[in-house]
Amino acid sequence: MIDLMTQFQVCPPGVSAQDPKPGDFLLCHRTGFASSCIRWGERLKYRDGSRWSHAALIETPTTIIEALTTGVVRNALSEYDDTLYVLVRTELDELDAEQAVFFAQRSIGVEYGFLTDFGIFLRFVTPGRGLWFGSDGTEICSGLVAQALTRGWADFIVNPASISPAELAEYYQVAANSKAARL
Repeated sequence: MIDLMTQFQVCPPGVSAQDPKPGDFLLCHRTGFASSCIRWGERLKYRDGSRWSHAALIETPTTIIEALTTGVVRNALSEYDDTLYVLVRTELDELDAEQAVFFAQRSIGVEYGFLTDFGIFLRFVTPGRGLWFGSDGTEICSGLVAQALTRGWADFIVNPASISPAELAEYYQVAANSKAARL
């Protein structure tokens, strides 16, 4: 975990994030089969309910890079104008932010990691640190963001490729704020 409380902005539908910077990221709930499975798996680890099902890295103030079930893509941040999301401010310096964004840009076109999602589920239901496996050459949304952020100062206790959206939020202490955690 980081030492200081991370700054974040809760963005209800119709409210755009203010001054998003490259290397920041968003957390939200999405709909669909994969998102439902992610939230169900998170309920196993976090007994107080599902928290997040999606993460995306801010590339520019108007674009994001995200892993969807169709693969890693670049989208407009405005795609989330009708979605309740949290913008997490990572406070990366300029060089670290460039490296984080470069990693995400190089991942565009990579396939979605369905096997990694299943591996996270296994980690949540096995004792201790849990059993995990995944597939090289694939990405999940939160794994993409976490791996990009390791180009800065982020140091996760689990393999960044296998981190869930709730674990990413926990690392950045977003879950410490009850209002944001109940989104």
